[in-house]
Amino acid sequence: EISACLVGSEMCIRDSFISDGLQDDLKQVQILYQTINKKIEARMQKLKERDQLFEKNYKLVEKFTTKKVKLDVGGKLFSVNKDTLEKEEGFFSAMFSGRFSLQKDEDGSYFIDRNPFYFEVILDYLRTGKIYISKFSSEEQKELREEIDCLLYTSP
Repeated sequence: EISACLVGSEMCIRDSFISDGLQDDLKQVQILYQTINKKIEARMQKLKERDQLFEKNYKLVEKFTTKKVKLDVGGKLFSVNKDTLEKEEGFFSAMFSGRFSLQKDEDGSYFIDRNPFYFEVILDYLRTGKIYISKFSSEEQKELREEIDCLLYTSP
C-alpha cells in the first residue's frame, strides 16, 4: 500500500512494502522537491522586495514630479516642490492653503515680489534644514533675516 501526502512545503510518501532502491529514489524526489520549493520561496521573496522598492521609488518620483511649482521671485524663475514650500508655517503655507485665489503668469509661474538672492538661500534652507549666514556680510545677514521673517514666520 502506497500513500502520498503534501504537508505545507513537505512532500511525504509512505509505503511499508517499497524496496530499498525505490525508497532511495523517493528520498531523492523529496530532496529535489524541497530544493525547488526553497528556490521558489526565495524568488518570491526577491519579487516581493523588488515590488516594495518599486513602490517606494514610484512614490518618490510621484512626489517630486507632480507637485512642481514655478515661482518668479523678483524676475528669477525657481522650480520647487510644493511640499518643500509648505514645510514651515508662514507665507507659503498660507499661499497654497486654498484660501486665496492665486493667479499664474503666462508661463505658469507665481510672481513673488521679493529679492531672488535671499530667496535662493531660504529655499535651500527649506530643502536641507540648514542655513549658513556666516558667509554673508552683517548688512546681508540683516536683509536675509528680514526676508526670513517675511517668508517663513507668521506674526503672532
